[in-house]
Amino acid sequence: AVEGLAHFVSRRALNLGGIGRAKLQELYDLEIVRNPVDLLDLRDRTSRVTIADNKISFEKIEEIEEGGILADLDGWGTLSAMNLLESVDRARSTPLPLHRFIYALGIEGVGFATSETLAVTFGNFDAFWSAVQRLACKGKDDITECSDGKGEKLPESVFIEIPGVGGALVESLRRFGADPRNVAVVDNLLEK
Repeated sequence: AVEGLAHFVSRRALNLGGIGRAKLQELYDLEIVRNPVDLLDLRDRTSRVTIADNKISFEKIEEIEEGGILADLDGWGTLSAMNLLESVDRARSTPLPLHRFIYALGIEGVGFATSETLAVTFGNFDAFWSAVQRLACKGKDDITECSDGKGEKLPESVFIEIPGVGGALVESLRRFGADPRNVAVVDNLLEK
């Protein structure tokens, strides 16, 4: 899970400065950040939690100095915490190019060049995500929940015809789109 978060914040994806694998691991272990959505909500999540006995409490709201609880963590300090929170705020307010968003999702086999090709092919995220969701219908008997409105599944050939996309990548896209956890994260990211 931390590897996925590290990929999400990497230079070619969200380009979120001020956080490395060790800090991500610490936030993950403390259950402050469990997925990319939590990361984008970091300011809110760190200003409304308390840490006691290495356990996080989200119910108790206290007034906390700048940097939230991040500033109180070992090796962080107020400046590090504020820089990270400002970096997250910038990322939230700056439109991310489609290819970088696709890359940031961390879909197995989708490297930077492939994400660029998928972005050019589909043109917008709705078209890409709809295609992935329709591809994920492969093998399902009831396709009403994942059809294009015409009751049609997306044939794998639509992806296979894209330069640089082969059978293994198509299967990876199908698995990604079929995983309810991934669907929930993508849906929540789109709301941000």
